[in-house]
Amino acid sequence: PWAISTPKMAPMSVLCMAGGGFRAQSVDTGLMVGMLAFLGQEQKSKAPTLEGTGLLGGFSSFSTNSGSSWFFSELAYSSRFTGLVESMAK
Repeated sequence: PWAISTPKMAPMSVLCMAGGGFRAQSVDTGLMVGMLAFLGQEQKSKAPTLEGTGLLGGFSSFSTNSGSSWFFSELAYSSRFTGLVESMAK
């Protein structure tokens, strides 16, 4: 007889962002600003940041394509764009 043991896995949360060119990039920006503003209110922060709220740390994985890839790349590699998103969440 074979004994199969399966490790207990933690629940996973995946953020999937669809494509659509510039419209997707705009919608993703609004979505991120909204989630950041919500967490800022919950944490009673006047100036919520992505790092300070731990917003992206709540996801196990990210999946993007097309315009959403543009958005996520800017968020990851452009401190100026990240600052813009964070300032919109105030």
